[in-house]
Amino acid sequence: MSTVTSIADVGTLARAGRIALPLLDWATSRLSVDSARLEKLVTRVEPTLSLRNVRARVVGIHLETHDTKTYVLKPNGRFRGFRPGAFLSLRVVIDGEPVVRSYSISSGPASSGLVAITVKRVDGGAVSNWLFENLAVGDVVEIGQAQGQFVLPEVVPARILMISAGSGVTPVMAMLRHVTQLAARPRTTFLHFARSPKDVIFGDETAQIAARSSSVDVTVCVENADSSWTGPRGRFSADLLEEVAPDFREIPIYLCGPAPFMAAVIKALEEAGCDLAHLRYEQFTAGVDVSRLLTTSSLLRFTRSGVETVVSKQRTILEEAEARGLRPEHGCRMGVCGSCRCTKNSGIVIDVTTGLESGEGAESIRPCISIAKGTVSVDL
Repeated sequence: MSTVTSIADVGTLARAGRIALPLLDWATSRLSVDSARLEKLVTRVEPTLSLRNVRARVVGIHLETHDTKTYVLKPNGRFRGFRPGAFLSLRVVIDGEPVVRSYSISSGPASSGLVAITVKRVDGGAVSNWLFENLAVGDVVEIGQAQGQFVLPEVVPARILMISAGSGVTPVMAMLRHVTQLAARPRTTFLHFARSPKDVIFGDETAQIAARSSSVDVTVCVENADSSWTGPRGRFSADLLEEVAPDFREIPIYLCGPAPFMAAVIKALEEAGCDLAHLRYEQFTAGVDVSRLLTTSSLLRFTRSGVETVVSKQRTILEEAEARGLRPEHGCRMGVCGSCRCTKNSGIVIDVTTGLESGEGAESIRPCISIAKGTVSVDL
């Protein structure tokens, strides 16, 4: 058997690999085969290849603030792209347990096939802290297709107001990056709130955008700062809104941030006579730590299979079924494709991507992103 004996040989193999990988990615992304054996084979060739899932390699990590990082991902060919403001699901394995969280996309669509998420550490947040401390360039993760209704329309209005607070800036930043790349750039006012100057995510970039683009006005307001801070201070107020965007009553508004902040903004808009038909908003949750919503173990019944189990770990219903030897149909494991959808006969489940609870009666659920709360009966 021949061996590689020269630098030239190594270079030839490397070039061949660079050519072959895009072709393999193109081919595997156009197939849909539910075969664990074939899936294992293609991932051995290249970890990002998949016959059913969107996988992405981490190609860059940037520290935005002391507790916030941007992770730049290069997805495989199964990823269908995104619109500014959308979010995606991220699946990682922590201490042997797969967990799923949803994060807003912070990059603009014109990013050369890359997609970025920006994640702020959350006190007690299992995933945000694990990402901050463990995820590295070169790692491969599973992601879902981009989704969400908090997106810019295909034809962007000529005038836009964007309001955000804290880590709610991430989808708004994707919008801002997008509008600055358009041929006909809309007149954009960007109003952001943070606790202190060190907590302003994308502060340098938004300042640079405002400096080089005559169509963008940026105002950052902080609650706490020393004498070196020259911008506005305090929380959201109708007076500040009037100052930075006196035409806010008649223009499209995109709002994202913590629930109390958004409630204050919406109340101010109503009191000012704003037509709320112009308002688009999304409550930003930066990944829901469902374990904090579960105070006791749950009893999970799979009625069709006759299996009953006590759930004490933060496993989705799909993961719990697999742990008990069941093989329910599934696909993306991100709540996107709908392949695993089944009927919950009774009990409450929590959506791990939003933290929202279901009703107690019978309804259709996606077990790949649902966790049982209390006694739950599922038709599996």
